[in-house]
Amino acid sequence: MGGILSSLLAGISLGLRQPLASFCDVESTHGDHLITKRGEYVSVLRINGLRRMCTRQEVEALAEQQRIELQGLLEERGHAIVGWYISDPERSGIEIDRLSLNGCRSIARQIGADLSDVIEERRRRWPNVMRWEATCYVLWTRPSVLTREDRKQVAEERRTLASQFPRVGNTQRFALRSDIMAARHESFISRVQAALQGVDISCEFLGPHQALQVAREATYRETAGSVWKPILLGDRVMPRLPDDLDDPQPHPQGLLWPAIRDQIFNADAETKGGQLVTVGGLYIRPGRHDDWPRGSAPVLRTLQRAWPQETAMAQRHDPRGRWPRRLRLQGSRSRVSGDVPRK
Repeated sequence: MGGILSSLLAGISLGLRQPLASFCDVESTHGDHLITKRGEYVSVLRINGLRRMCTRQEVEALAEQQRIELQGLLEERGHAIVGWYISDPERSGIEIDRLSLNGCRSIARQIGADLSDVIEERRRRWPNVMRWEATCYVLWTRPSVLTREDRKQVAEERRTLASQFPRVGNTQRFALRSDIMAARHESFISRVQAALQGVDISCEFLGPHQALQVAREATYRETAGSVWKPILLGDRVMPRLPDDLDDPQPHPQGLLWPAIRDQIFNADAETKGGQLVTVGGLYIRPGRHDDWPRGSAPVLRTLQRAWPQETAMAQRHDPRGRWPRRLRLQGSRSRVSGDVPRK
């Protein structure tokens, strides 16, 4: 009885979107892609930057060419691209170690050289003049991309797969996968990658494990650089005890892959007033600007045009125009044609 009541209360809580985990739509995976509860396919491309050095005029021309290329891909209904950017000075030390200094330490150990003083001196100085930045494109394919006949085939495909298994409880809903949706989504990814490569932009496709790591680190910044790895379909699973040990009919969810939302979220959000939310060690304040400036420009200049009061307050900490170390910037923006992934 206790297990039934707790499941009922958990369902009501999720429906009212009270816990932070209720905002997670990702339910399962299919190959290298994520699947949401509405059957949408999602993948992440990490943008590594231009492959060559460019002048300011060349950067603006390439940005306009990229916009035109991606806009043409979004003319078909059912596809969307969400751009995500983050700048975090506090993670610069972690990335410097990962990309540069860890390799130097390994080589020094192999040749028997004591370079600890030189390496540690760089470890102290470089984070003061560098910052970590990352940009990703999140690619969406919604069921509206399918024709009426395709939708019938997808529904029949999912019914057939779901009928082969009992109720799995609070676990990953692997019956949401569809070969037809996967083919449409992979075609969309290939076209986006070809468009970016055509303008000399280096990009890297992130598998589901890496994509969820990025999502978790974006939510809980204190976990950045950790060795956490989600348990997804096909991974080895450790059996888990049920919540109600006296339940005469235990569910098989303790033997299957745990829900993705339960793996990502380890702390709930807390509202402070009407404009501030804390998630872990991160403070989030929303900002809205209806007339976002077009064209390419440095991040600080764009923010000065969008939110002049907020950036003026931040620049009081550093008159040279650099952001203070304790201030992080994180945001996303979508350019979509047809459907927009939203709540």
